[in-house]
Amino acid sequence: MRFARVVFLALLGLAVPVHAENALPDDDVAASESCALATKGYLDALMPGNFSKNPYFDCFRRNDEVFTFVSTMLQRVPALVTSNFTIATSYQGRDIQAYRITLASGAAEKQLMYIQALQHAREWIATTSTVYALARLLDGVATQDTTIIELFAAYDWCIVPIVNVDGYIDTWKGNRLRRKNMRACTNGGNATDCGVDLNRNWGPSTSFRTGDGDLESEVYPGNALFSEPETKGIHNWLTARNTTIVGALDVHTFGGWVLSPYGNNEDQPAPPFGNAFATLTNAIRRAMGPLYLNQRSVQLYPVYGGFGDYMFMTYGAPALTLEMDGHSFNAPAASIRARGDELFAGVVLYARKVPTWIDDAVPTPAPPNPVVISRHQLRCLSLDRCHGLFLRSLL
Repeated sequence: MRFARVVFLALLGLAVPVHAENALPDDDVAASESCALATKGYLDALMPGNFSKNPYFDCFRRNDEVFTFVSTMLQRVPALVTSNFTIATSYQGRDIQAYRITLASGAAEKQLMYIQALQHAREWIATTSTVYALARLLDGVATQDTTIIELFAAYDWCIVPIVNVDGYIDTWKGNRLRRKNMRACTNGGNATDCGVDLNRNWGPSTSFRTGDGDLESEVYPGNALFSEPETKGIHNWLTARNTTIVGALDVHTFGGWVLSPYGNNEDQPAPPFGNAFATLTNAIRRAMGPLYLNQRSVQLYPVYGGFGDYMFMTYGAPALTLEMDGHSFNAPAASIRARGDELFAGVVLYARKVPTWIDDAVPTPAPPNPVVISRHQLRCLSLDRCHGLFLRSLL
């Protein structure tokens, strides 16, 4: 998809930046295991102010390493009040780890800024980008960066690095391109192809569709909204805090998109929200870099039961879906810090703009024809074989 983005920028006459990224390994699981061995002892070198420079970010990491690293970082920033808790339980009974972070100073009851990653198991760099962005935020606290300190003083942050923990573990066991959770088939289907797409399983009921009943579809939504313990648990936790939720980001990969509601219908959100979302996403994509574009989710492809629509329609939060740049689900480890820096820039600007996102809205001119993904292209995308097809569609 990055090839398509390069062509798109070229057609607009814009400069095309070049990332210094390594070629994709034939087996990124094996490469990640080898990298992990080469960087043993990274926790011993973990120092506040230099978290983002730690060798942890040389590699993609298994779930237990992710959780240990985040917990250790938080323990080493005494200026913060933090807690590690289970926000939900997975289909296979694993804890879905969440982290709450704030400063001791500030309002007694702060507004909630919620960030989650990896609803789709194969999107490894969504998690590494989120952890890296958190590392940079914590570095800012440690170095007394006033911009960052103000964000932690203003908000109660909740970070969920891996929503689909069962599926993520499965991607390390040979099923590298698994997308869905690990729910078993009830029709005797292929276990590799079963599961529920968690990003089609959210409410409200007006947004959810049961689909055609194809349990092996990459976007199978489940038999009911919140049928999955992953989404149900997070929903329950958020519902208990519904009066304080002011922001939500859902991190994915790949393609370089900043997407806003709606995904479930062609209508633009009613005034003033339509212009407010357009203004906000335009600012965020500029902060994240020239390879990012912004539009409504449905303009890319329809998403029923998606997290972004759920957060906006249920809590009124300016929820965004951030698709990290790249050209494959098997992203090179050399791109971890670049994607993390992009996400960090987006998160900081988003958190600063949330309080005034409605007031900041300006009328936006009609954009050029949106980039739309056809059903055939979506199938191609699910197989990670899209470069030529997207290139032809733009030309």
